[in-house]
Amino acid sequence: MLSVSASEAGTRASDVATATLRGAGWRFASELSGKAMLFVSTIVLARLLDPDDFGVAAYALTLIAMFSAVPALGLGPAIIYHADDERFASTGFWLGLAAAVAGTALVWLLAPLSEHLFGDPRAVHVTRAMALVFPIEALSNVHAARMRKRLAFRRSVAPELTRSLVKGITSISLAFAGAGAWALIGGTLGGALAAVPVYWVVLGWRPRLLFDRGAAAALIPFGGHLVAVNTLGAAVRNLDYLIVGRVLGATVLGVYVLAFRLPDLLIRNLVAVLSQVLLPIYAKLREQRAAVGDAFVTTTSYVVAVTAPLAIGLALLAEPIVITAFSEKWLDVVPVVLPICLYALFVSVSFNIGDLYKALGRPDVLTRLGLVRAAIALPALYGAAAVGGSAAAVGWAQAGTALAMMGIELAVARAIFALPVGTALARLVPVLAACAAMAAAVLALRAPLSGQPAALALAAGVALGALVYGLALRLLARRFVITALAAIRGALDRRRPAWEAAPAP
Repeated sequence: MLSVSASEAGTRASDVATATLRGAGWRFASELSGKAMLFVSTIVLARLLDPDDFGVAAYALTLIAMFSAVPALGLGPAIIYHADDERFASTGFWLGLAAAVAGTALVWLLAPLSEHLFGDPRAVHVTRAMALVFPIEALSNVHAARMRKRLAFRRSVAPELTRSLVKGITSISLAFAGAGAWALIGGTLGGALAAVPVYWVVLGWRPRLLFDRGAAAALIPFGGHLVAVNTLGAAVRNLDYLIVGRVLGATVLGVYVLAFRLPDLLIRNLVAVLSQVLLPIYAKLREQRAAVGDAFVTTTSYVVAVTAPLAIGLALLAEPIVITAFSEKWLDVVPVVLPICLYALFVSVSFNIGDLYKALGRPDVLTRLGLVRAAIALPALYGAAAVGGSAAAVGWAQAGTALAMMGIELAVARAIFALPVGTALARLVPVLAACAAMAAAVLALRAPLSGQPAALALAAGVALGALVYGLALRLLARRFVITALAAIRGALDRRRPAWEAAPAP
């Protein structure tokens, strides 16, 4: 007979799995529809634009991404952490809007430095244009945070789908008109602007003309830590783009950017979706350390069970995917995909630790880890670009950095927060064994399909890989699969509550 504590632990794990899957399901439905549009538009744009166009647009996208945390002030997670109170919501809205306008003005003043940074005068104008995204997104950031706090991810489907549709349609239209790199910039701005009114309508909340000093005093210190964390994280995540653009030029940067699209769509996007779901869930559990440990083990094992086969499959089928989707014009992308897939896999193993630190009120730990990551990544990436002289070399440096940081982050989580890292890693053994069986099967298929059309090789590889992985995982980890299927059924069962959110305003 189970003890009370064991029963409670099992219930908690089930609740976490159900709430996570239900929230992730809606978020992933939103992202999947949006990313499907993004993938379609990427295919079209890759045939209309040159690598140089992608590279020039990446100048602006990189710089804006690196510093976007500053005007955001970390207000989204701060609002999730604090009470669901109108004082915090309205004060956070006006704080965020003021900071975004100031951030745009600062970028306009400093934009000429981007020419010296990349060695390309085209960087100045695209960077100034992209800075307009700060105040546009500030108009809906609090709305998105309140949805996350209430686990109301179903409501986010409409605005995010609107964003993706408008972004894709605008980009493709501008590309057909011969706008070049501006097609990508215009699409990003158009999509962000279109999402704002939908967020306001779907949530039904309007900010009041209210600024509470007490609320601001609570939001700013918490958000301030996250500004440092997120700025460091964004800087490290985009450091490779910066170095490739600076050392190797816009054309190679365009190849590198496109190589990231596939892992972004399938692996890093899944991790980002779950991150949005897990922060409010961990925040609810923060007083129950045992429950936090259970949640960590559960999410790590289930996430890697999805990301590992995706990463390995993408790496093994990179050539037929690139030829089928983007055309042979982009064959230089193929050798870059393997290291980028490994990078995405390593990131997925320890991704949820950052959300745990935020939920436990310790974002300062993330700041220190960000400094460590920067210290490792900067020499590794610059050396790879300068000595290796290729996008693939930089990709391998990224993978090595991610592997090192995965080990460090897991060690810190175990030492400081007593998270059951060993248990989580042990759960991954059958998953990795199933991936090895899948890889062997896909590799064995290469010789028989040599010389066949890329689309046929891709379809056969995907079908065989999925079949072998599913059978191997069921054979090696039957209980794991049964538990996962039960969690999915629970997430789909509308009669079962999964930490119901507070009522809408």
